[in-house]
Amino acid sequence: MNSHTITKKMQKLLNISDYKNGRVLSFILLKAIAACLITNSHYDTVYPISAIATGGLFGDILFFIVSGFVLCKPTEQKFLPWYWKRIKRIYPAVLIGVVFNLLTGARSMSGWNWFTAFIFPTVFVFVGSIVFLYIPLYFVNKISDKKTYIFTIAGVIVLYLICYVFVLDKSSYQMDNTKNAMILFPYFLGMLYGGYLRKFSLFPKEKWCTPVFWGLSIALFGVYICINYCIKGNSELYQYQILVPMVLLPAAELFTCAIYSLENVLTKIPHAVMSVINFIAALTLEIYLVQRPIILALDELPFPVNWILITASILVFAVALKALVNLLGMGIGHINNRRGERRENGNNTNQ
Repeated sequence: MNSHTITKKMQKLLNISDYKNGRVLSFILLKAIAACLITNSHYDTVYPISAIATGGLFGDILFFIVSGFVLCKPTEQKFLPWYWKRIKRIYPAVLIGVVFNLLTGARSMSGWNWFTAFIFPTVFVFVGSIVFLYIPLYFVNKISDKKTYIFTIAGVIVLYLICYVFVLDKSSYQMDNTKNAMILFPYFLGMLYGGYLRKFSLFPKEKWCTPVFWGLSIALFGVYICINYCIKGNSELYQYQILVPMVLLPAAELFTCAIYSLENVLTKIPHAVMSVINFIAALTLEIYLVQRPIILALDELPFPVNWILITASILVFAVALKALVNLLGMGIGHINNRRGERRENGNNTNQ
């Protein structure tokens, strides 16, 4: 059996779509970058210098931009079937991931009950954010007028600022606290931006735009790092923490445009490289679900041995989780088919 056949069988088992199948390659790359940044931000006990474990919130925003871009497409489905389709894709892996984290002691049931641990928001608050934000995204997706869509984005920003001024407890730093409900605003704004790009296709094509996008996105990300570091380390500046998402969101949006400007370049890179990018992007959820127990188990090893073993183990366990979910799905599908055949045979016999 040659390597190509093995790869095809593995793709089928893992249910990974072929990146050549009419997909926007730059957004596959963005999703892979988001997965790497989010994972890297959890390596604070892995690196000899914990400050290297950064970029998590930036990765979160990129992930939601990609989600908005992918999901904001014309649909005639009613809300419940549309929502159920999203839930079915996420929750099998999430439920297994919750059990894996609880059994390994990486997370505990302290402060949770069975519903909040397994159903909503789950022990993975990031998952709770996704599941919740699918709801308003469905209705925003119904907006086809550009001006109305822009007013919707502006309305969300105004509501964010109102909640920041009157609701957020500014006695502590909350901008990177995924357990604080305020984090839903930058996440949703990322989704709305992704949807805006999908609906109105406003990616400038001029050559001069590429260096401008790259330059501005890198500069704003640097400003974000500086502002985040200064405010996070000084309680007297907590009242100005709104500056963090105000810089981070444009940085992520410009970075998205910068990566999109590479679309033609990505079509020419070697198949092996694009396959790896596509592979990581397809495992984003599973990588997130399995990483905590592995990091806790191996982070005390010397660097860079711990980094290598943790990263390799995360990929192995992520693949195993995705394969298990797909095998269970295939098994359930087979059982349902058999039941349908028996029911049909029974009806034929009665006739």
